[in-house]
Amino acid sequence: MFKKKIFDHEIYVYSGCVHIHSEHSFDSPVSVKKVVDAAKKVGLDFITFNDHLSLGSKDDLQNINCADIITIPGYEMHDPKKNNHYLVYNTEKAYDKAIPAKEYVENISKKNGIGFIAHPFEIRKSKLFRKYEWNYWDTEKFDGIEIWNYLSQWTDSFCKIPSVVQSIAAPNLTLSKPLRKSLDKWDEYNKKGLRKSGIGGVDAHGKSLSIGSLSLTLLPHKKLFKTIRTNIWMREKLKKENSQEQILAALKNGNSVIVNYANADPEMFYCGIFSEDKGKFALSGEEISLSVGKLRFYTYLPQDCHISVIHNGERIISQYQNKLNFEVKEPGFYRVEILRGIYGWIYSNPIYVTE
Repeated sequence: MFKKKIFDHEIYVYSGCVHIHSEHSFDSPVSVKKVVDAAKKVGLDFITFNDHLSLGSKDDLQNINCADIITIPGYEMHDPKKNNHYLVYNTEKAYDKAIPAKEYVENISKKNGIGFIAHPFEIRKSKLFRKYEWNYWDTEKFDGIEIWNYLSQWTDSFCKIPSVVQSIAAPNLTLSKPLRKSLDKWDEYNKKGLRKSGIGGVDAHGKSLSIGSLSLTLLPHKKLFKTIRTNIWMREKLKKENSQEQILAALKNGNSVIVNYANADPEMFYCGIFSEDKGKFALSGEEISLSVGKLRFYTYLPQDCHISVIHNGERIISQYQNKLNFEVKEPGFYRVEILRGIYGWIYSNPIYVTE
């Protein structure tokens, strides 16, 4: 955790990785303890587990020293065709078999579970790898969308042998930016006033590749923990007795920004909307009314970058600089997309402006 000053107020920032698999998934050999140890070494504040159809991490975490890190058990659901992957939290039990997406999305919502659509769109350049996409869009019962997924984008890069070798040797080079299709779908729901949050996921598995007597771990957890993170911004310090619930609430409400740490550290970054008349302000996931007085949108970066401001799904500002501000006159949602060079760096959750 670190603190930053925004509009002369202290904000507590908790940096975490979402969408992590362990040996409780059929396609990961890594123990829960090794995952936790790797997260500690990197300095993460929180991690969330999402094993396939399993809450097995929950029992393991009770027997592991989780001091200095907040660990949140969850699971990943899918339908019988292995599509419609869904990150689920705040439930007592996991489904032990695949069922239609409509059933689990509706049931999880009814039981006050929290759910995020995982890697909704994928691009496979090679027919050797199938897509795992989301196709059940006839629902509003989910809480958010995973707008950026490391493993999905890495796999998307596979085409011919040279590209596969390059992707294995320098995997972070495949991490360009979130798919525009995912961002547009996210905006589409928020434009309807549904307030769906965005998260970034690593989708870490830590699989091993064996060639003769040599064994290579593809995308080890520790390496991925230094890439896509979801940083939560809190007005108050987390309370130890219910830190898991507070983090899940922040993820659900969108009190966060998605950051590619492989690009740069975002410690100096901020964005928000400030009322010059009343001294009130709003950050990601929060709302502020035009009735409180004159509003201005501010964003700041430690260096010049490509800054785009999105209002109700439309790009209204696109500039190359390290800061900007403008008067906010229209209601709706505002968020920023920031590229450092040609690579995506920071994607904020929306700030909601009401009449």
